[in-house]
Amino acid sequence: MVMGQFFNAPSSDGDSKRHYHASNENDEINHMPPAFPSPEIVGVEDADKSMLILTPKLAARLADALPPSCKCGTFSEVAKWYLLYSSHLNGKSFQKLVQRITSKGPTIIVIKVKDSPRVLGAFCESDWLTVAEREKNAKSSAAASARALREGQRQRTTSAPTNQSNVFFGSVNCFVFRANAHESDGVSAEGEIYHSHSSMNSNFMYLFDTHPLEEKIGIGMGGQPGYYGWFINRWLENGTSHGVRCTTFKNPRLSPAESWVVESVEVYSVKKDVVEQLLRTGSERGSGVSCVNNNPCSNADQMLLELNGTHEFNCWDRPEC
Repeated sequence: MVMGQFFNAPSSDGDSKRHYHASNENDEINHMPPAFPSPEIVGVEDADKSMLILTPKLAARLADALPPSCKCGTFSEVAKWYLLYSSHLNGKSFQKLVQRITSKGPTIIVIKVKDSPRVLGAFCESDWLTVAEREKNAKSSAAASARALREGQRQRTTSAPTNQSNVFFGSVNCFVFRANAHESDGVSAEGEIYHSHSSMNSNFMYLFDTHPLEEKIGIGMGGQPGYYGWFINRWLENGTSHGVRCTTFKNPRLSPAESWVVESVEVYSVKKDVVEQLLRTGSERGSGVSCVNNNPCSNADQMLLELNGTHEFNCWDRPEC
């Protein structure tokens, strides 16, 4: 799969504002090769990398479009992206997806449409947070503001943008993308990236892991409630991409049809310090030290967590004893 229609990412804060608010109404395309090498994928066995839908060429294009905070310090340094979740390797489970991607910093989501060459997805700059985590943060922020007001201290403004629906979260540096293995339906084989236009709305990231209405449960990006830039349901089986132009990213429909079947989903953590922490954590787990009794050959804590349904350890998490 050859990807590559993209916008060069900015090199400074000033450039960043101009870059992410610049209009792409004219569908400007930059055919220059990516400035950064393809990232190294970690957190997965080498033998399993052939099953991934994220190709080196697509990864290089996406890496080139990331904001400076998610790039390596030098052009010669190869970035590392940590595979948090793969439906091929971990099974199609919304619960597993949520468990693995929340509070992991900036991420890239890649989705393959079944029976189609189409791949689509997004870069998500903010942490993915569950409904409970977002409610907890909102209460903490409100309490801090009330305390500051009582004590006559300056209040720190952490409220969401006024044009952001209360079911969305995230920040302006998010983007969505689509790509094809070939140009049979008019989508460039080089790929297309669409940055946010917060002048329209700031509906960047959507994640509901619980809701009275089952159809509201799922993950998505952009648009309006019920009319997302893209959305996949709680079973990771069906997806939608609504509208001629998404109001958040001003992209055309990302999928060949409005409704489609999901073949596979992958999520990568892409910020250097988060990836390094994940690698350290993986190394500590691999040493076989139990957090219950520090016994190098005890995994009782993991068994208890699995029985309780709190966390499911796969072959990478569980130490071989």
